Amino acid sequence: MLLHRPISGYYYLPGILFDAPKAGDPPLNFSDLTALVAHYQSRSGVSLTASREGLFRLDFSLTALDSGPFDPDDEKSAHRFFDIMQLRAEAMTMHAACLCSAAVEVINLQLNWQVVHLDTSINFNSDGSGAASNFEALHVFLNERARAQWPLGFPEWQRGIYIGRTPLPVSIAERSFELFDSRYALGDRQRQIHVQMLARAARHLWNHEYPECLLNTWIVIENLLVRACAANIGRPSNTTNNPARIKALQQRSLITSERAEELTRLNAKRNRLVHHLDDVTAEEANIGLGAALELFEGQHGFRLFVPRGWAMVF
Repeated sequence: MLLHRPISGYYYLPGILFDAPKAGDPPLNFSDLTALVAHYQSRSGVSLTASREGLFRLDFSLTALDSGPFDPDDEKSAHRFFDIMQLRAEAMTMHAACLCSAAVEVINLQLNWQVVHLDTSINFNSDGSGAASNFEALHVFLNERARAQWPLGFPEWQRGIYIGRTPLPVSIAERSFELFDSRYALGDRQRQIHVQMLARAARHLWNHEYPECLLNTWIVIENLLVRACAANIGRPSNTTNNPARIKALQQRSLITSERAEELTRLNAKRNRLVHHLDDVTAEEANIGLGAALELFEGQHGFRLFVPRGWAMVF
């Protein structure tokens, strides 16, 4: 049986609620929660919508990320579909980053930055029906949702309980779409990978998984060092390793002496981690993520907002 699901979406977690009722307003019903509150057509061809309950949907119809009809029973067809789903997840992670930026811009609120992956994404038919997910708990929720059985909110999957929602003005959703339009490009895969890996690093930091955080951040750091040298220095033979790249960029005042020292120490720590399973401290993980975010901003021209203090340093 051929399927065609050109729309993908995700729930923002922890939960949010756009245009929350004020004191004295009647309680929200199911249709209130699922109503669309914002819509945007991006220059890349991706159409974005937001529902009141924090479900963001990106319509990739007629773009490079529209898989067309596929047969889930055909292995090659299914593999191609899941490859495209990964690219869509990267686009949605970019939007999640833009949502965090919009919240800071509009009301100076720092939201937790989430990473969207295949299991937390939802795929829809071209008319918005047929919501489906690979994650069993989310799939069960969507089936119940289709029958309007759970009107109170989205459950936190790990603990199976309802979570509190952060009320946000609709202007944040609208601004997040504008930022996405200016930051996302289907052809700039490296930028999408940088954002995806930094989001994963931030999540590892939140979970106190410091080695995983450093490995994700260092991949981004090394790639950005290579790109910075190529753009500003060319490719001379004396910038073929990380210490040489760091020194060359510092000599040209493209990074500070303090940052160069931190990057040199992080490079050595990464090598000891990979070759000797050396331990990574919370402070080292924080420094690594901070360095990666700074280099990212210098390369791509915009800032990613990650709440600090997720891993407390005493």
